[in-house]
Amino acid sequence: MKNKDSSPFIVRSRFRDFVLASGLAMVLAIVWPGTAVFAQEGPDADVLAQHLIMDLPPYWSVQSVSIIAEVNDGDAVDPKIRQRFEAMVSPRADLFVTAPGDLDLPPPHIRARPTLASGAERVLYGTTRAEMAAGRWRLAIVLENDVSDLGQPLDMFREPAVVQGSEEEQAIITAARDDLLANVIAELESRMERLQRTHEAEIEEATARHEQQLAAQQRRFEEELGRIEQEQADSLEAMRAAFERRLALIVQEFEEEAAILRAEAEAAAELTRLEQERAQRRAELAEARAQARASETARLSADMDTVTQGLRDENPVTRHAALLAVVNGDDEMLRNHAIEMMLFSDDTEMRKTAILAGLEAPSASVRSAAIGAALASDDAGLRLLAAIDVLANRSSLSLPQADESGPVLVVSDIEIDRETGALTAQLSGDGNFSRCAPGGTASGALTLGGLDLTNERCTLNLSMGVDGAITGVFVAQNRYRHEVGGRLL
Repeated sequence: MKNKDSSPFIVRSRFRDFVLASGLAMVLAIVWPGTAVFAQEGPDADVLAQHLIMDLPPYWSVQSVSIIAEVNDGDAVDPKIRQRFEAMVSPRADLFVTAPGDLDLPPPHIRARPTLASGAERVLYGTTRAEMAAGRWRLAIVLENDVSDLGQPLDMFREPAVVQGSEEEQAIITAARDDLLANVIAELESRMERLQRTHEAEIEEATARHEQQLAAQQRRFEEELGRIEQEQADSLEAMRAAFERRLALIVQEFEEEAAILRAEAEAAAELTRLEQERAQRRAELAEARAQARASETARLSADMDTVTQGLRDENPVTRHAALLAVVNGDDEMLRNHAIEMMLFSDDTEMRKTAILAGLEAPSASVRSAAIGAALASDDAGLRLLAAIDVLANRSSLSLPQADESGPVLVVSDIEIDRETGALTAQLSGDGNFSRCAPGGTASGALTLGGLDLTNERCTLNLSMGVDGAITGVFVAQNRYRHEVGGRLL
């Protein structure tokens, strides 16, 4: 199939156009000597403006374009025009850029700083390269001062934008701060309510304990009263026996009847007096128990409040004195209360004092809390004391390999000297850990540097970190080495 452009008609038409163009060129060369026959001018300012507006963001408009210089690097057939131009442009809306310092704005808001007002003119400098194709200019524009750093209108930001320094910005910041303050106040109120409930529960527990003590004391009083009553009953029984014997004698001896009758009357009076005394003593005992219960409850509540106020005093000397007084006192409940309050105090010395006292506390719950606080402490000495306490109450310790992919090393039959930290144990396990068992009992010590155990075949070196974490190295027969780890609790 032939190309349409090769038809005779088209060939003749093009030849005719060439002849006419050649003749016109010759005429022009004759009329205007020295003028290039195929001179070609570049695109005009309107064409540049049409292309420039397409290279700018949609919210910019072109006011005018001035061509400063122009040169043709090609020829009349294939023109390659380079031009330098200046263009007057302006935005159709106020422009903004993201401003730093938006940390105090609540998400998703961002702060925007104004850069150029709507309609403000700006001169753009640039160059173009133009080529002719299909009767139209194809332009490549290069701007020397781009407008991208001037930002964009507020409504084109992805996040909600707030103008820097505006009333809206201040209102948003104020509302965010108010919300934050309200949340902090709510959290504080919640914590105070939980603390109040805790204190009330402790008071109820103390009251119940004292009621139990009072009940035990009441039982002792009642037992004593029963014994006294029995003694009185026995005494009365003996008196009755004596009176009966005497009465028998009086019966036998009529002349003593009057004396016998008086003795019986006196015995009856004595019995009545004893019963009245017993009733009065019971009433006095009940009143004494009620007063003792009320007095003990009031004293406990007052002591709790006094200790709490002393431990919260702004003066550190007063706080330390209050803590030492309670820790060295005889009231176990007040001592436990003070220790639990100070275990995680911001005051390092008070926290240390509370931990040391808690480790010696009779209460298992208080001692457990003190061990946890000691293990979480930065003080290596406190962590050592806690570790000794834990190991003294444990019979074994399991230490898996660091990658948890192999067997587990078992440290069993632990015996530790609380004073020196010296300890003995058995080392066993699967795999290479089983090589330790024939080595006999391992011995070593728990020190500030960690836990070291050695027998004839194996060596175990452990380091203890914060919160009871254990890491270390196990070596069997000087060649099998494994990293192990675990936790004390």
